[in-house]
Amino acid sequence: MHNLSDTIKQAKELIAKSRIQESIDLMKQALQDHPSATELQGYEASFTTLERENRMGILSYEQANMRRSQVVNSLLSFYSELAKEKPETKNAKNANEQTTTESRTISNSKNAIQANHIHVGGNLIIGDSSNTRNISQGDKSIYIEKNDGPINID
Repeated sequence: MHNLSDTIKQAKELIAKSRIQESIDLMKQALQDHPSATELQGYEASFTTLERENRMGILSYEQANMRRSQVVNSLLSFYSELAKEKPETKNAKNANEQTTTESRTISNSKNAIQANHIHVGGNLIIGDSSNTRNISQGDKSIYIEKNDGPINID
């Protein structure tokens, strides 16, 4: 079986030959379990809609060419981004999973993190001085302010 970079190269060659649907089909096979598979489905839906509207005569020649160029450019950009991704090895994936499930304990502090829970002995400050909210021990929710607006976590 080909690796992803070989498949991307073949998909680009198909686009160069105006065989857009074949290119999409090839990449769909290669990306079956990949997180970007849904993005490819979106491009396929756009292309399918374009082809249907063109067959129905809804689009002028110019409109069809412009939309086809947009889909092709989107696909080529998508393929290029995929080619830049580093393949994740099985060991790296397991290490990431282990890191997220590992619990930490901090002792000798009025605020402690234990088994992924924060135990507060007084006020808890999250963030820097310009972007903080104080949370007292009795509160039932945490309020965190991000640069692009507040998020309320209940």
